[in-house]
Amino acid sequence: GSGYKTLTLAEANPGATVIGIDLSEKSLEMARQRLSYYGFTQAQFHVLPLDQIAQLGLKFDYINCDEVLYLMPDLVETFQILKAALKPKGILRGNLHSLYQRQNFFRAQELFTLMGLMQGNPAESEINTVIETMQSFKEGVPLKRETWQPKDAAERPHGVCVDEFLVSRRPGLYPT
Repeated sequence: GSGYKTLTLAEANPGATVIGIDLSEKSLEMARQRLSYYGFTQAQFHVLPLDQIAQLGLKFDYINCDEVLYLMPDLVETFQILKAALKPKGILRGNLHSLYQRQNFFRAQELFTLMGLMQGNPAESEINTVIETMQSFKEGVPLKRETWQPKDAAERPHGVCVDEFLVSRRPGLYPT
C-alpha cells in the first residue's frame, strides 16, 4: 500500500525491519517517501503479489494483511502460504470484508462495468473516469456518500480507484 500502516508498524516497533509488498510500484514509492519523511530507514519495499511472499526467502514475526485478503482468489491457499512465511510463534493479522460491507462497492463496480470499464488491468483513463464520475455526483447521492472518500482519492487515486472500484468480485468469495 501507500505506507500508512507500514509507518504505524515502524513507529510501534523501533529498530525492527518493516517489509512492505504491493503490486503497485506507485504505491510503494509513496510508502518509501512516507517512511523516509519520518526518518525510518529500516524499511524495505518489494513489488510482489502476496501469494509469492516466499520469494523473499524470509520468515516473519508478524504479517499484517490489511485491505488485501478479500482480493485473493483462494483464501485457504493464501493462509497456507502466509503461515509458511511465519516464524514458529509468528502472528498473522488480517481483515476480511463481508458481503454487506462491500455491497455499495459492488454497485459501483456494476455501474463502471455498464460504462465499459473493468475489461482488464485498469489504465489511467479508466482511473480518471472513476474519479470524474464519483466527483460529478451530488453529495447526497448514496453511492457517493457510502463509497467515495475524497481525501483518500486525492492522496492515492490509483490505489483507491483500482482497489475499490475497478477490481471485480472474486469467484467463490461472495454469493452472486
